[in-house]
Amino acid sequence: MPSGLITIRLDPTVRARLREAARRRGLTASASVRLAIDAWLVAEAAGTAARPYEELADLLGRVDVSVSG
Repeated sequence: MPSGLITIRLDPTVRARLREAARRRGLTASASVRLAIDAWLVAEAAGTAARPYEELADLLGRVDVSVSG
């Protein structure tokens, strides 16, 4: 099956993190991205893909820093 090409833009920090993670696993950056997308699609199809809020929900809260008179 012929492969398609998709172009994405990554900020320099994310790109460096991707390269480092790929290097640790002995993969190319492209292979790492393909694996991540495939894992996300599997989770999405199963209904188990977390939404950004769900990923951070336990870290969110309310902080009141007002100072009374």
